[in-house]
Parts: sequence; structure tokens; C-alpha cells
Amino acid sequence: MYLSLRARVEGLTKDEIDDIRVKQRSVVRTWCMRGTMHLLASEDLAWLLSTLPTSLVIDGWRWLEQRGGLSTEKSREILDEAWQTLQANGPLTRSDLVQALTLKYGFHARAAIAGIVHLNGLLGRVCFGPDRIADPTYTALDNWLNTPPILSGPADYVGLARRFLQGYGPTAPEDLSAWWGCALSEAKGAWSKLKDELAELDFDGRPVWIITEPTGDMDSPGPVVRLLPAFDSYYLGYRVRDFAVPIDYQPRVFHGGEIAPVILLDGCAVGTWHYEQRGRQMHILAYPFMAFTPRIYELIAEEAADIGHFYHLEPVLSFELD
Repeated sequence: MYLSLRARVEGLTKDEIDDIRVKQRSVVRTWCMRGTMHLLASEDLAWLLSTLPTSLVIDGWRWLEQRGGLSTEKSREILDEAWQTLQANGPLTRSDLVQALTLKYGFHARAAIAGIVHLNGLLGRVCFGPDRIADPTYTALDNWLNTPPILSGPADYVGLARRFLQGYGPTAPEDLSAWWGCALSEAKGAWSKLKDELAELDFDGRPVWIITEPTGDMDSPGPVVRLLPAFDSYYLGYRVRDFAVPIDYQPRVFHGGEIAPVILLDGCAVGTWHYEQRGRQMHILAYPFMAFTPRIYELIAEEAADIGHFYHLEPVLSFELD
């Protein structure tokens, strides 16, 4: 998620994101859409969590029963105990939280810890705190933000669809359903209520829509190259991703439930890449799908340099062409 922001905000560094997340706390790292981990604006957290499909929370309880080996009553008890422990003693690493819960609940707490923090996150009670070297920490969300998020009221699918269209348009209800994990009927219902704000387009015979209000100058002077990290939101927002990854290359990008880091040229995948920190150097290995022009190689090198700047490391770039 950090490298996703780097690809979109010029000159950004990891330290600046840490400052916004840990000191200013205007963004929160927690679980949300599809039950997966995201970085969300603190002011949006309450209504976003309130709009999550109830099936996600039901699945969380089911996981604790079927994989965590806990009855519903015991799940509630340990869930509350974890939250209260973090309120009193957080932020805590996973091992610290496990140790505290194990003293009272034994093996069951240790075996179910992943589901315990995950479900507490979806319920708006737990989020991530500051990292401790390589270990993330968990903390009580109400302590972290100095106010508890109020999860109440009807799900705001109209507001969700409007935000989605602003970020992902041109798009369709099927994309919103896949991205958020809501029923297609909910997505279509929100679309219909926004009809006066939308313009319909045709994309390869498929209807898609955009918000009709101006969104700024989208023209770009020349080719645009970005090194997107694994699971970047650019791909997760669409049910069908052929426009971004040619079909012939999709097995190299989407495989085993993963989305590989991608070299993006004018919105289309033209290669994958890998990065690894070694001491004070950031080694970046690019795997182009094809031979590039000298200018594209230069732009990839500029992206690599920016990643080095982002982490305050010396970038070392190499290419491996199949």
C-alpha cells in the first residue's frame, strides 16, 4: 500500500506516510473491503465499515468456529478480551497479544488469533498501530483515533458508488460488486440513483459509466511509466482486467491468487518486477514482456530512482528479458 501511494504522489517518502499514519493519524491501516487490509482516511472509516456486507462479519464468526475451534460464546468472550487488552496495554505485537490472551484462554486463543484481530477490525474496534522494527502492532481503534467510530445506520451504497466512479471510472456496477464484495443488485441500485450524474460510454461493446463533473486535465505529455506493487488497487477495481493486462501476459501477472508487481506503460502492463533491500541498497529487477525503446528504459530507471528516494536507499536496477 505504501508503494501504491508512491506511484501516485510525486516526491513522496515512506517516512511521510508513517508520519501521516502514526503521528497525525489521518489515515488508518485496517481491514475493510472484501475483508482485506487497506489504508483508509480516518474520517471515512465509520461509514465505510458501516457499508461492509454483513456476510463478511458472518464469515468472520464462522472462521472462528470452524478454523479457530471456538464456540460463538467463547469467540465473543475472547474477542472482547483482546479489544480490552489493547485498550489497556496497546499497541501490542501479535506475539505480545497472543501471550496476554493465552494466559487466560490457553491454546484456543493462540490458534484463533488471526481471526480474532481480523473480526475486531471489521467491527471497528482494532486497527494497526506503529511498526516495531519488522513487526506490526495492533491497537484499539478508539484509543488510536481518540474517538470510537460509530458503525450505525443504513449502508451508503450510493456514496460508495460515487467514490468508486470518481476513482475508477469508466466502470460498471459489476466492477463495484467485485471490488467491494457487495451484491450486484446493491451496485445496480446505487447506479440507478446516480443516473443524473453519469454519462454512459461504450467500451468494446460493454456499457461503462463516468461521473460527468470535470475531474481535471487528464492529458499527459508523452509516455507514462509506473512501477506498481503487488496487489495494486489499479487491478483490484475491475472484474475484467483485459484492458490493463493483455490476455497473453495475464498468467505472468495473475497466478496462484497473487497479483505480481507490474511495469505499467500508459495504463497497460508491459512487464513485471521484483525488489529486495540489501543493506543500504534497493535492488530492482525488471522483467519486460518485450523490448523497449531507449526512452521507456529511461522512464523505468526514473521510477527505480524514485523508489530509492522513497525508502532513502540507493537503487540498483537491472533487466532480464525472456
